[in-house]
Amino acid sequence: LVEQGVEEVLTWLWYRTEFEVKDVPAGRRLFVWVAEVDGKPTRVYLNGELVGQIRASRRPFEMEITGKLRKGRNVLAMQIDHHNISELALGGIIKPVLIYSAPPAQ
Repeated sequence: LVEQGVEEVLTWLWYRTEFEVKDVPAGRRLFVWVAEVDGKPTRVYLNGELVGQIRASRRPFEMEITGKLRKGRNVLAMQIDHHNISELALGGIIKPVLIYSAPPAQ
């Protein structure tokens, strides 16, 4: 950041994306899977509702969103504490985020 002329500020970072869902799969469990973030804790929100929080950093995690995903427009947001980034100083979402469905639990 310094090389870009931007002062480094350790704070909470927000990431947000909107996406459309044509049909919510009936009878299936839904999850958001995050490959990697740098910063902890991380809070995940879907349509303004807190889905969960994870205190680990730099490893994959998933959270169930069954009943929270809706047909039409959805908003996925993540709040990541940039005070607690790794020694690599990357900060934020550094690998893909996916939403997937799975069969019901047995």
